[in-house]
Parts: sequence; C-alpha cells; structure tokens
Amino acid sequence: MTTTQQVYAGSKLESVVKTVDNELEQRGAKKTIKETTGAVVGKLDQVTGKKLVEMLETRLKVQDEYNDILATRLAEALERIAKLEARFEHED
Repeated sequence: MTTTQQVYAGSKLESVVKTVDNELEQRGAKKTIKETTGAVVGKLDQVTGKKLVEMLETRLKVQDEYNDILATRLAEALERIAKLEARFEHED
C-alpha cells in the first residue's frame, strides 16, 4: 500500500466517498449511468459506421457464397453443353 493509499484509508474522504457511492447505488443512479453509457456507445458505433461495416461484411459473405454457387452451376452447364456438342459431332 502506498503512502497516498494509507492516508486515504480510514480518512474522512474515504468515508464521504463510500457514503456518496452507497447513496448513488440506492437511488439507482449508477444503473442509470451504466445504461446511458451503453446507449451512447451504441449510438457512437452507429455514427462511426461499425454497424454498417458489419452489415457490409455479412452482405459480402453472402455475395461470395452466391457467386460460388453461380460459378459451379455455370461450370456444370458448360460441361453438359460440351458433352452434347461432342455427341452431335460424332453423329455427323
């Protein structure tokens, strides 16, 4: 424990701080402050675009999956076309 902590411990200031802290707790002020802080942080996240970035990342992931599916289907269709063309060439 530092000298400052030793002076503070057991002092009138410590008593006053504890009294005020208890009073704030009983009146619900600490809970209100915590909720308000959470709301402000949420709004700041929106303002800074964090939510928008998360939505964009999700959208890009879905788009990548969709593109993979389309590429696979296109490859399958081209393979079928090539087989059909090969069959017609042999029939001529």
